[in-house]
Amino acid sequence: MKLWILGTLTSAFIFWGCSSVEEKPLVISVDTWVGASPLYYAHAMGWLKEANMQILQADSIDENLNLYETNASDVVTGTQHEYFRLKVNHKDLIPIIIYDRSYGGDIILSNRTIQQLTQPDTKMRVYVELDTVGEDMLHYFIAEHNLSREKMDIFNRSQEEIKRVKNNQSNESLIMVTYNPHDLVLKKQGFKEIASSKSDRYVVVDAFMTSAQISIGHKEQLQTLQILMNKAVAAYHANPKLFYTTVKPYLNDPSFEEFEQMLANIRWINNETLTPIMKKNLNELKYPTSELINIGGAM
Repeated sequence: MKLWILGTLTSAFIFWGCSSVEEKPLVISVDTWVGASPLYYAHAMGWLKEANMQILQADSIDENLNLYETNASDVVTGTQHEYFRLKVNHKDLIPIIIYDRSYGGDIILSNRTIQQLTQPDTKMRVYVELDTVGEDMLHYFIAEHNLSREKMDIFNRSQEEIKRVKNNQSNESLIMVTYNPHDLVLKKQGFKEIASSKSDRYVVVDAFMTSAQISIGHKEQLQTLQILMNKAVAAYHANPKLFYTTVKPYLNDPSFEEFEQMLANIRWINNETLTPIMKKNLNELKYPTSELINIGGAM
């Protein structure tokens, strides 16, 4: 785990004298993910330090969640799926700032067309990695096309196992829930894309999450965090190569071309740029949007 620890000292005047008081910084844990690049940039530029915030960068999603579960961080990042995982033991957890969405990175493939899959007599074999956002993608797909789970044989498989499923053009209707870059192997076998997270109906988001107590007690600081995220995204658009050079140490040093390819599958957004249908689909998953912090300004 990479520890990027920052602290600030503030002055306080107490009665007759003046003394320095060290305020506890707000600690944000984050995993290694291109969508979080604005946060890395804000750290590298010293903006977080000025706002009395620091980051703990974990090497994996599980490690990131563990930092929050062990009280090493006050705020944690993750998708709606990680939100539901943490919610089991942290009942007061709420999303406060949505900062990116998958934009084509999460995909559903099939050897059949939508028209064929929605025929009354069609039975389907579905391959999905359970306990991931793949479950959410499948939920969206079933809801959009009014499909019955009773007509589906659902198999829990890793992405490596899913990639090995053969499209033998038999009578079986196959549905593969996957994501980049695993979809490339399946497409070479003839599987076709029938849904993706480019659609607002298939929304997969990353957000900063924290307790209701932290959200209330640090409201202004969290508003500053969203402002800094917006500012960092603006810096990317102003000078992509300089932005890349600044954040690449946090992303295991990809090439500029690889960095741009990763960004092509996401969109940076904020609480104000969520569309009504995105909010509707998140709320149908029981992912709350009512406590999102609003400060204005599109990303």
